[in-house]
Amino acid sequence: MIRILALQACTVLALAAAPELAHARLHPFVVVGGQASKAEKDDVDKLLDPITIHQSSGSWEAGGGLQFNTGHNAATNADGPVDIGLRLTYGRGTLPDESFSGTRSDFSYHHSYEVSYTESFHYTGWTAGALFSYRVLPHGGFYLGPVLQTANFKAERSWEGPTDCFECGPASDKSMTRYGQLELGANAIPFNVPLRIEGYWIPWRRELSTTHIVQSDIYTANFSALKNALGMRLAYQF
Repeated sequence: MIRILALQACTVLALAAAPELAHARLHPFVVVGGQASKAEKDDVDKLLDPITIHQSSGSWEAGGGLQFNTGHNAATNADGPVDIGLRLTYGRGTLPDESFSGTRSDFSYHHSYEVSYTESFHYTGWTAGALFSYRVLPHGGFYLGPVLQTANFKAERSWEGPTDCFECGPASDKSMTRYGQLELGANAIPFNVPLRIEGYWIPWRRELSTTHIVQSDIYTANFSALKNALGMRLAYQF
């Protein structure tokens, strides 16, 4: 329901802004921010029963974009209430480490070894969004729009113990996932400088494609999928 209402709102804003594009005023901007996301993955417990693991992820981003004000009044040099923004950012995030201590068998299954390892996970990638903003106050308003994200996940496994056993030893793994997501937010310019503060919510994020990039024949990581998120940004408009 949230997704349908938001998409309808995007359509209404786009149609309302279209007649004013001929009078649009262009503002480039740079942006930095941070995000806290929920993540999930399927696994099995010690009894081999299926479970879903819920995690949290922290990330940062930096980039820039262009802001089009579609109702600029040349006579008064005042901007209208509707903006269309195009934003491109690069970011990096981390997911919780996972550790294991126990036994592993050799290739003949005649001997067992005590081993331990730690898996560390992080991701980098790009996001691109088209956002529609409407000011309800002289220096503040709300925005929404679709965003595409490419996340390049990497897992690294550090190893302690013998390596002459089945799927043993240090290794790494990679995966690339593309997401489509919806972003809802509020923005404000509280100071007498063009510094915009944004707070936003991603209520919906869907995997569009996932590509496993094989790095080793002894290790396949279980990567989490990113879900909804909350975040903040600072944008300086020129």
